[in-house]
Amino acid sequence: MRFATLAVLGLCAIAPAVAGAQSTDALSIAAGTRARLSGPTKSKGYLTVVSVDRDSLRFRVEGQSDPRALSWQTIDEMDVSGGMHTDIAGGAAKGFFGGFLFGAVIMAFTAASFRKNGGSSDSQDTKDTVKSGLIFGGLLAFVGAAIGSHATETWIPVTLPGSRQKSASTR
Repeated sequence: MRFATLAVLGLCAIAPAVAGAQSTDALSIAAGTRARLSGPTKSKGYLTVVSVDRDSLRFRVEGQSDPRALSWQTIDEMDVSGGMHTDIAGGAAKGFFGGFLFGAVIMAFTAASFRKNGGSSDSQDTKDTVKSGLIFGGLLAFVGAAIGSHATETWIPVTLPGSRQKSASTR
């Protein structure tokens, strides 16, 4: 049973990394796409793509009407927006599991010290531990759902034309 639990936790830990591994090709970006990029200064700027070709990116900086152009070689990193989303269910699940763990651990330590002083039996301690975990889990599920209800933007990395992928030895 412990192995199955560890396997599920391990899969939950690597799932976000696997899901976030997608990228898009720079030459396939449609006009009107919201993007962000960084150049030699490493500062990020938000923009709207006007057009792309093999040599350059034409864009409008947010708040300005005149288009600009940059050569692909001057861009270090670029991401395109995958849209806005909320994660109410994910926030609630994280809140519940975190709260359950917190409540169960607190009750387990409290029950152990209570038992030393001539308190209740092991079966009652187990019931109280689970009950405490469920209460804390339920409360923190609401907090997690509230946090997850705020819209965030998903950013997808762009593979730039002519860019060399860094090898593992140079990272």
